Amino acid sequence: MAYGSQHSFAMVLETGGYAVTPATPVFFSVPITKFAGGVSMDQIEDTTIRGDRQIAYVVNGAISNKFSATETLRYGAYDSLFEAASCGTWAAGTGTSFVLSPGVTYRSFTGERHFGDMTGKPYFRHTGVELAKMSLKCGKDALIETTLDFVAQDENSASGIVSGATYGAIPTSVAPFDSFNAVISVGGTAQTVVEDFTLELDNTPEEKRVVGSRLAIQPAMLFSRVSGSIQCYFDSPTLFDIYKPGTATAIDLLLTDPAGNHLEFSAPKALLGGDANRDVSGPGAVHVTFKFKAYLDPSTGTNLVITRTPHA
Repeated sequence: MAYGSQHSFAMVLETGGYAVTPATPVFFSVPITKFAGGVSMDQIEDTTIRGDRQIAYVVNGAISNKFSATETLRYGAYDSLFEAASCGTWAAGTGTSFVLSPGVTYRSFTGERHFGDMTGKPYFRHTGVELAKMSLKCGKDALIETTLDFVAQDENSASGIVSGATYGAIPTSVAPFDSFNAVISVGGTAQTVVEDFTLELDNTPEEKRVVGSRLAIQPAMLFSRVSGSIQCYFDSPTLFDIYKPGTATAIDLLLTDPAGNHLEFSAPKALLGGDANRDVSGPGAVHVTFKFKAYLDPSTGTNLVITRTPHA
């Protein structure tokens, strides 16, 4: 029987082509708290009418492979995955900082799950793994959580590691980011009454199935969509007065870990939307939630800027 406490997940960049695992892969371990999904197949029925109501033939359809991994966010642990999710490349910023924005560079990985308490074939290898979506959640009184959604071409079981493979240690020596040391700003002003903040970068992948194979070919990454939400206590009309006239504004999440490392997510041009209801259902505090979508900011040339700065 497999238990989650002995499950691990590692990835390696596919440098020899889409869905091609390197000959002697150097895997990096991905610290996770949850893992969901994998291969699925629809079943196709032969609907020939026989007179006896029987279905004469059933065949498994095309292979779909989608899964997600949820993690507590740590500085430096997901740099290569953020790069893949944005289809961009980290570049030197101001001082010791590095910056990343959405681009057009596709990257695929081989992902390997290992169930340490299973015998026989405890390894499950996903090939042609690409980042479909990256989500962040900053809730009150909590560690910062990120969820990565993947699309892949295939998954197969194996009895052992790829010959010559090596694995990096799970990077848990760096403490995770928490909401106590987070600053959320709208229009350059820190918001001190936020209860929950979400941010999502969606590559909107397009699955491409073909004749002659049950496997899809490499998907196309369509629009880069950045969106999110801000839930807060209703204490002033400030955000409403940005929301109602449709005023474009900057939205920023700055995270600092116990060692002093910084990770910042900035949407330089965003529009608040959604319902913005301020419902009253009793004598307690009134809450309001604003959804937002980011779009191209001409001055920065992007819809999202991620900045990482190591501690001094």
